[in-house]
Amino acid sequence: MKFSTQLKDIILESEIKHSKADKLAKDIEDLFLSNTVKLFKHAKRQHTKRGKYSDETFDRVCTAVETVFNLKHGAVLSREKGANPILARQFAHYFMLQEGMSSLYVGKKFKMNHATILYANKVIDSWLWQDRYIEEHEQITRLIIEDLFIDNGEAATDCEF
Repeated sequence: MKFSTQLKDIILESEIKHSKADKLAKDIEDLFLSNTVKLFKHAKRQHTKRGKYSDETFDRVCTAVETVFNLKHGAVLSREKGANPILARQFAHYFMLQEGMSSLYVGKKFKMNHATILYANKVIDSWLWQDRYIEEHEQITRLIIEDLFIDNGEAATDCEF
């Protein structure tokens, strides 16, 4: 069942009129996607003094993606073929761009052309709007945020997702 359909069903169960339920479901969907971007902007771009991106952020995203897709450590950076590693790589590209890294920087780290990184971002973004891979997106987001809070010495349970 699609994310938007589940939302409508939940809203309709709460006895809200059908015309208002559609608008409320659309608003919640938009809020979900915009809050994901806000979470990463909150985590900020983590630049060093020389203006380069932090390897810590890069590693945080790679680890979260590898965990969600059940890949061994370093598999996201490898040239391994197959649907699962390629999808994981595309998610890593997407999340790194959401973290504020440039496509040139991410491309250099993955030893890929920057246009490939931009294409992966476009693909994942369009899939999210089609309610595909929502669970994976949510799990990766949660892992990155939890890791961020653990690194700062705060309990991950102190914040609501």
